[in-house]
Amino acid sequence: MAEGRARVRAAGVEVAHTPGTVLVRDSKRPEYARLAVGPGAWTGFVAHAVTS
Repeated sequence: MAEGRARVRAAGVEVAHTPGTVLVRDSKRPEYARLAVGPGAWTGFVAHAVTS
């Protein structure tokens, strides 16, 4: 995820914000698959996670 402009790491999850895409991976196992979602989907996920 070196291409990310901003990276946040918490609880073994690494999030990289790139133009038009948010990349998510397990920071303890970076060789595993990563998840790529659009910014709107990520914002919706975070909003739901905060209120749950």
